[in-house]
Amino acid sequence: MSLDRTPDTKDTTPGFALPKVPRAGKKSINVMVPDFLQAWLVEGNIVAAMGYVSERSYACLAQDTPDPSVFDRGLAPVQILVNLKAAHDTLGKHDSLEGLVIGVPLPIPGPRAVNQPHQAQFALYDIPEDLAARFDCASRLTPGAPTKRPREYGQHFGATFRIAGARNDTSIALLWAKEDGYWKIVSWYVAPKPDETPAAPAPPEPTVVRIKADLTLVQAAEDFVHTWLIRKTTMPRSNTSRREATGATTS
Repeated sequence: MSLDRTPDTKDTTPGFALPKVPRAGKKSINVMVPDFLQAWLVEGNIVAAMGYVSERSYACLAQDTPDPSVFDRGLAPVQILVNLKAAHDTLGKHDSLEGLVIGVPLPIPGPRAVNQPHQAQFALYDIPEDLAARFDCASRLTPGAPTKRPREYGQHFGATFRIAGARNDTSIALLWAKEDGYWKIVSWYVAPKPDETPAAPAPPEPTVVRIKADLTLVQAAEDFVHTWLIRKTTMPRSNTSRREATGATTS
């Protein structure tokens, strides 16, 4: 996909405009999530897929930059569009989502699993407000945003899945919320593949070697311990030590 184009002027209009409304309309979250995945990964209709992406999600690109405060939000939709297209082109042609995306669990407490007909393709969770605020890129980058939210449900949903065949084999979580009555993606999180390097083998158990003790040495050790620790008897000093202690000298 070429991004080269002549600058727009007041007498020209862009070749296309990104949709502001998802193509599935004001359907339930159970319909919106699979239609986004269908448009993106199966049809390669990236423009239609962008209708599900909220401007609020642009903060997820900003937070990955050295200075989020100077991030150019005007380029954000172009970057997302290019990323979505690159992912589709890498995966190649597919007739359906079956076997292309695989639902993965969300391993944190709090979200409520939602029963829906596409469990094999993605897992869907009702995300409480307090967890949604922590997950939302825009909330994390907004100074003064409230850090504590009530544990209320029904306003945010999370869809988690893994794209089969992707080179990095990562898990993706999409946070959805309503904007003007439409469910849209307001944040995302990409989890790297867990480290599958096999653990080093445990060292072998040491072999205990037993030898027959010298009875004379054993008896001497017992006498020493008994004299020192039990009888509290000071061991006799040598003749030289005694003479040094009394100040005596030898000729």
